[in-house]
Parts: sequence; structure tokens; C-alpha cells
Amino acid sequence: MVNSVQQHEMPVINQRTFDIVHEALTFLLQECGPLSYREMVDHFQRLSTPEFSDSIEWYVLIAKLHMESSGEVESLTDEQPERVRLIH
Repeated sequence: MVNSVQQHEMPVINQRTFDIVHEALTFLLQECGPLSYREMVDHFQRLSTPEFSDSIEWYVLIAKLHMESSGEVESLTDEQPERVRLIH
């Protein structure tokens, strides 16, 4: 039997960029309260400099997922669109 699952290389995350996005999301959630993914992306795009060449959407998603898995934020699943808030 042939294994049909192909191996893929894991994407490389620039730690410095991730840290910047993580810090910005923490600040935004402190200042604005619960935000949806789209709101986080929109706010971060307004805060970022033109030199920020990495995919904002991708880094916001990765930072959001990291914050959820590490218990920094919680999802408000009863709201549409789903929002996250900081856990104090």
C-alpha cells in the first residue's frame, strides 16, 4: 500500500515579526475590548508601517491562535462574528 500523504515543509515564522504582531494584538485588545479576526487585521494594518512586508493576515491569525492556545484570550462564540477578548 502506498502512503498518499505527502510531506510538507512547515512554514518558517519570523520570531521578531510574530512578537510585534502579538504585542500589537495585546495592545488592541486592551484598548478596544473584544475584536473579531477581521477587526484585528484592520486595526493592525492601520498601525503597521509601510515597511511591514510580511502577510499581516497570516501573522494575525497565527498570533491569535497562539494567544487562544496559551490562555491569553478566550473566544466569545455566542457573538457573530466570533470575537476574542483578553483574559485578565
